Amino acid sequence: MVAKRKNSFLFEDSDGSVIKSVRQQAEKLEFSKIARYRCSQITVTQLNGEVTFSAEIGAQYLLSTAKKAANILHVKLEDYIYQTDPKAMEAALTLVEPLEYLKNNIIFTQNRKGEFVEIFNFQRLTREWENFRDNKLSQIEFYQKLKEQSTKAAEDIINTGNMEFSDPVNIKSTLSRNLFYHILLRANVGEELDNYKVSQLSQLFPNQMLYTDVTISKVSEDASTITLQLVGDLNRENISDENLKKQYDELYKPVIKFNFSEFDQIYRIIYTIDLKTGLLIDAKAYLSESIKNNYESVTNFDLRRVEL
Repeated sequence: MVAKRKNSFLFEDSDGSVIKSVRQQAEKLEFSKIARYRCSQITVTQLNGEVTFSAEIGAQYLLSTAKKAANILHVKLEDYIYQTDPKAMEAALTLVEPLEYLKNNIIFTQNRKGEFVEIFNFQRLTREWENFRDNKLSQIEFYQKLKEQSTKAAEDIINTGNMEFSDPVNIKSTLSRNLFYHILLRANVGEELDNYKVSQLSQLFPNQMLYTDVTISKVSEDASTITLQLVGDLNRENISDENLKKQYDELYKPVIKFNFSEFDQIYRIIYTIDLKTGLLIDAKAYLSESIKNNYESVTNFDLRRVEL
């Protein structure tokens, strides 16, 4: 059990009065820069032991707090860099890149569970999406080619964006899957963070929900920092091996040839917090889904604080 010390700069005031007073003018708030982070995320898929795809994404984020309400945070994506193997897959990311800059410019509050509470500038995000959809999307070469090949695929991109930017709940859900926010919001809670559950769709099996029970523990502590670890245990109550085997036989066995083996998931995150400021210093995450010896998707994520 982690001994808990209250983080000093987060969360709503007890009656929410500060939040209420700035809700209508959040975009006019003045902010103070408090941290800049660089992240590297490498995702690799292996089929029968051979790498079939890899992608490396680098991102830089600026974190600020409102001068008159330090519990109101602002995150802005400053750089987004990517490369893939096969190289041809990079074309798809030319469509993703402008959307990443659009939705990673948010003013928000969070709770003590490491979750988004309110995104104050959601209406601006919606307007920017609509402008991108109506005036810029058709200029992207990847989208042009996609539309030529499949009108439905092109429509799906627009429909997905419309849904994502139509409701704050949807954009919160999208951002929560970004490992930067996934870790930052939990680190902001400090030692008050409780064990929690994560639910997400499987990357390997369509329509298969995965539920993971996550336990927090202290790895080390000194006079200025504390290092915490999050370890997930896959809850198998809703997982049917028979159903997974059926999907495996349809999706993967024709290519791999070997029989279905065993499905597993790994969820490991370790991060260090500055005890004086409560700020995240660095983090590493290792996430994977695998069909033992047959197919595996692995994500390695590294985050470090750099100079402002």
